[in-house]
Amino acid sequence: MKTIHFSALDLDLEVPNIINYHDDGFVDSLEGRAAFLNWKYMGELDLSGKEQLDVTGNMLGTPAVHKEQHIHIYYRHRKYPENEIKTQGHEETHALRRIDYLLGNNAGMTAFLISVLNKKGVEINLPKLERKIRDTEVREEVIAELGGIFAVHQKYDLLTIGLPFVKEYCDIAANYYLDSYIKTRLKKIIPRKSLLERLIRF
Repeated sequence: MKTIHFSALDLDLEVPNIINYHDDGFVDSLEGRAAFLNWKYMGELDLSGKEQLDVTGNMLGTPAVHKEQHIHIYYRHRKYPENEIKTQGHEETHALRRIDYLLGNNAGMTAFLISVLNKKGVEINLPKLERKIRDTEVREEVIAELGGIFAVHQKYDLLTIGLPFVKEYCDIAANYYLDSYIKTRLKKIIPRKSLLERLIRF
């Protein structure tokens, strides 16, 4: 076993030695980096991919059949540091989810992240969220975006999640995160069986 560190999420995880995590940092071209990694691990060189400027980061993992697993994240520079942290946290969450997939659903990596969010005052009901969003791709992006928002929340403040979003899943995640945070705060301020609730009930 060894420890890997997710810097934006500020998490340390124990993983088997076959898991190799690489944070490649900022790159000039996401497509160029993907092409290099595919050539490095698969022996395939494809330079036909076009750069998608609305994509800000990527996570790429070697096929599950490989004995040694390599997971890379990389991302582009953005105008605001808050957005850079959000992108990094987003891709780190994708990597965390990839590790969960490789080790089996009971590996607990995602559950560990959710427990950290809960301790920070953001109660995320992951099973409920997964049932609510049926589209697998959208669901994974929403979960990753929750990690990105959490990274910003840790380093800056909650208001920075109001920065412009370019994808629908960003809005879904931001609304869910904010709603969970507010509900958690209200629970602490107003006891569940408060006098106010009893008056409303009757």
